Amino acid sequence: MPAQSREEMAVVPMHDWTKADAGLFHHFHQGWCWEIGRELNRGQLPDGYTALVEQSRSSREYYADKASRVAIHHRLGRVVAFIEIVSPGNKHDQISLDNFCDKIVEAIRSRVHVLVVDLFPPTRRDPVGIHKQIWDHFEPEEIFELTDPQNRVLASYEADGVNTAFIETVAVGEPLPPMPLFIAPGAHILVPLEETYARTWADTPRAVRSLVE
Repeated sequence: MPAQSREEMAVVPMHDWTKADAGLFHHFHQGWCWEIGRELNRGQLPDGYTALVEQSRSSREYYADKASRVAIHHRLGRVVAFIEIVSPGNKHDQISLDNFCDKIVEAIRSRVHVLVVDLFPPTRRDPVGIHKQIWDHFEPEEIFELTDPQNRVLASYEADGVNTAFIETVAVGEPLPPMPLFIAPGAHILVPLEETYARTWADTPRAVRSLVE
């Protein structure tokens, strides 16, 4: 599909990916990561920063093992931030969820900024969403609630020693808002989740789209 400007790209509401199996979401997930990386490298990032799609590994469920993230490198070296799109495998069981959250917490504590995008509803293992599972490591007394139908969570974490979380919730059928991704303390870019989602959706096989529309 030819590249379209933001003005030309139609708004595509977020779909209910619980209707598709993990392998089909994995296909979409991979394409979305590449689309986000391309968009950030087209001028969203300042000079000296590069978005690269990297494969993240865990020891558990198959599709969680194969999941990709978009990592922001400074001078093609140190990772200063990354975007993690939650897969069904990350919530498959308690160990998988704990491993995922520990990875995010470790990054934040290492002063790597993180944007977590979770298009899946809470489970009994994360009853108020994955953000609460992560944030309890930093602010265990902080109250966070989800209200149906806005029960998908987007969370951006600024890791500068005094950690800060920026949260948006979204419902199936709504467009995804742009989200901040911090690349240095007090400095962020806006990640165009909606535009990149729409482009990835346009290239998704019709048989897959019919399952989740």
